Amino acid sequence: MKLDTRAIALATGTVASTLFVLCAIFVAFAPQATIWATRELFHVVVSAAPSITWSGVVAGIVFWFVLAAASAAAVAWLFNRWSTR
Repeated sequence: MKLDTRAIALATGTVASTLFVLCAIFVAFAPQATIWATRELFHVVVSAAPSITWSGVVAGIVFWFVLAAASAAAVAWLFNRWSTR
């Protein structure tokens, strides 16, 4: 079985950037809950919520899309290369 590298990369990039947008919305509308979640879930001490800007959101969407898509494409490519069937 061969994987469609492009489809997997696009799907993964889309999911990652969507999760980033949801996280940014959560930070914008519930900063105190975000601080609590970061502290409790990731064991990181945060004193204040980060500031949310439009340019930061756009940069984050692009960053996470590219990072996730490239990672997924690499996994799919390696799977196709190493797959024996």
